[in-house]
Amino acid sequence: MNKTILACAFCAVALLFQAAGAEDSSLRALLHLDAYGRKVEISVNGKRLTEIAGGSSQTVQLFHVDSPDKAKFLDNLKSLFCLKAGTNTIEIAYEPAQGSVQWQMDVNIRVAHERPDGKIKAEDSPVFEKMIDPSDREGGFTGLFYLGGRTADKAPIHEVQQAAGARQLSAPDR
Repeated sequence: MNKTILACAFCAVALLFQAAGAEDSSLRALLHLDAYGRKVEISVNGKRLTEIAGGSSQTVQLFHVDSPDKAKFLDNLKSLFCLKAGTNTIEIAYEPAQGSVQWQMDVNIRVAHERPDGKIKAEDSPVFEKMIDPSDREGGFTGLFYLGGRTADKAPIHEVQQAAGARQLSAPDR
């Protein structure tokens, strides 16, 4: 009898962990960048977002690293699968684009949900937000943001560290 109870308890715990993992893989976020007059490189959790280059206003949808939708995407878009439940890291490097006037650079990340009609809706409060003054010509920083299950921690940036010295942008992968 004790073995039966123990086996049932083990199965219940395994199902709870499986359900929690399924919820985590549904995490989505929208990253928005306004970076007129700047070349920009962004990495989330160590994955470089090759779709982001700066020089304009860009928005990309980010997905959980283990999302079942990953198989539906082309290989060159797989860097969008970079989120995890809990604390996430964002690294941003920027420099002036040749011959361009620099504007204020804004970066924000908002939790996103798919509505019943299939459209994506972003939450009003960003989980990460950073503004770079036009006078800050080049540099980089690392920040942390938190994503928890289907809702985000409403706290702003947990930490932002300016990079020591100006970080060089890497050569484009394209």
